[in-house]
Amino acid sequence: MKDIILDDRKQYLPSLCMVVLTLICLALIWIGGILFHNSALVSTLIGLYAIIMVLVGVIMISMAGTAFMADMRNQGIWKMRKNQGKSLLGVIGCKTTLYAGLLFITEMLYALVMAGLVFWTYHSFDEEKEAMDELFAKTFGENYSLSGKNAVIILEFVLVAVTAIALVFFAVTIVYNGFSRGRYAGVLAGVFYVSVGYAIIRITLGLTSKAGSEAERSLKGSLIMAILAAVCLAAVWYSTKKHQWDAEQQI
Repeated sequence: MKDIILDDRKQYLPSLCMVVLTLICLALIWIGGILFHNSALVSTLIGLYAIIMVLVGVIMISMAGTAFMADMRNQGIWKMRKNQGKSLLGVIGCKTTLYAGLLFITEMLYALVMAGLVFWTYHSFDEEKEAMDELFAKTFGENYSLSGKNAVIILEFVLVAVTAIALVFFAVTIVYNGFSRGRYAGVLAGVFYVSVGYAIIRITLGLTSKAGSEAERSLKGSLIMAILAAVCLAAVWYSTKKHQWDAEQQI
């Protein structure tokens, strides 16, 4: 795991630094809006912050796909891992853990900072409380809370991150080994990822829509994500073993 983290740092460190610096800038501007009691600026930042959180997720997923595509194009990396005594399953597992962890940590960091700033805003602008109460009710339901009974939602978030990375590895592997190894392979993998990801979201929402409670919905969603991640990683392992890992022995 340590070797993979160090070898891939050129792939993820620039994106990670950009994400953290963006968070710091947004937080400082938001804090300034609260201290100077500028409700218009704070209201704008709430919407902007939510959009940037989505963009951060896109950036981290794209970064994982770019890193895995670079490995696909570098036959020497697979030979090096084999010479180090690593298994292909272990390499794929480490990469999935690394990039899923980065995705989850960055999104949670943004969410926690936003939660703290929203809480501060809520108690700093009396005129905004009613509007924010309506927003919370629409987003989380009338009886929203962060009690222990909803802790299972965290498990779902973790598995969503793992599935997102597993799916991007799957898209890169299928496109590179099955369709094209040219310069536009990354673009094709992106289109494939978006198409399959959209279908998965629609199917998952349909399967979990009849859940009796939020906890039950999260458990069902977690199970679906776990199955999808396992299927994607199994396909990645099989295709990579055939076209990259074992291909070294044929040279």
